[in-house]
Amino acid sequence: MSVINVVMAPSDLVTFVADTGLCGWWGDQPIKLNRYMSGNAAYGGSATSNDLLGAISKMRSTGGLTIGTRPQDSTIMWANIGKGQAYPSDLILTWGWCYDNFDQVQPIKVQLFNYVSNGHGGSKTVKDGPPVEMGTFLTSRSRFAEGMQAFIDRKGFGWDCIGFVQQYLLAIEFYTAYPGLLPTQYIGGRSGFTEVTRLDQIGPLNVIAYPWHVQIIDSVQSISSNQVKCTICQSSGWAARSGPMTNDNITITGPIDMKKEDETGKEKTEYYFKISGPSPVTGIARIGRSARLKPAYAFGA
Repeated sequence: MSVINVVMAPSDLVTFVADTGLCGWWGDQPIKLNRYMSGNAAYGGSATSNDLLGAISKMRSTGGLTIGTRPQDSTIMWANIGKGQAYPSDLILTWGWCYDNFDQVQPIKVQLFNYVSNGHGGSKTVKDGPPVEMGTFLTSRSRFAEGMQAFIDRKGFGWDCIGFVQQYLLAIEFYTAYPGLLPTQYIGGRSGFTEVTRLDQIGPLNVIAYPWHVQIIDSVQSISSNQVKCTICQSSGWAARSGPMTNDNITITGPIDMKKEDETGKEKTEYYFKISGPSPVTGIARIGRSARLKPAYAFGA
């Protein structure tokens, strides 16, 4: 088993993509991936993004660094961009392609959406009027980054929870190929993480797996007999500022063990912890750890 000395914290990735932004050949201004977007319709969907991606995938570049190519030709996983799970390099290539073909991209029509209260304490996704042209956002080639940022603000691009965690684990080379895991698949199996059964086993780079969401622990401030205080990172749409984020002052208590039957009918025990604190997603979750991951970054205070 090869041990990975991890020098980039999850919070470093949040800072890099959401606060600093990604740079490309469109100019000096970076573009921030600071919004949540999920291909799952239950979490808003990604129709706006796919309207653009579907249109440009049929084109070939007429100039610039990408001349003669389709936008998907050099990407690692083109299909993942519209799912909210894109490689950062694929986003840079896609945005650069749009910059090279600015005049052809401007007339493309995309459908915008809004969240509207359903009157029962929840919300639903509804169309925000008729489709609009990309020129609504991309008003000037010299201000390309600003225009693409405005498109991202309307969920043109983003990461969902899986996108953030899996791209982080790819960046630190825990995974060498995209694993395509659902949140519930982060414990055992091919995930590379084993189940945490006690509070004193919890540490940095553990994954927190809910039935519908996944987070990763950035740092641990304290561990006692009845709770763990930590900082987590995630991408969530359930917040005033959606997208990749770092959440401090998180408390973990438990565990509660539950007996279940596996697929063969054999009884097994699963361990659930209560996650609470200033995070848009809290509740009951399982936690996974890997002996391969050794944090080599500064954490805790």
